[in-house]
Amino acid sequence: MSTKLSTGRPFPKTTLARLGGGEVTLGAAPASQLIVVYRGQHCPVCKTYLTKLDALLPRFADEK
Repeated sequence: MSTKLSTGRPFPKTTLARLGGGEVTLGAAPASQLIVVYRGQHCPVCKTYLTKLDALLPRFADEK
């Protein structure tokens, strides 16, 4: 059973496996997580969005 996410609501706590081993928990502290849904190269909306995020990458790195 899936749960639809709602804008402005907290992200549900979800634990996922990391590719290199270990786990990461989304929706838990620290709250400085960014979750991006990417549909693929064929999606013009995603491509535009990722281009904008790429330009902001240095600002995200400074927040660490």
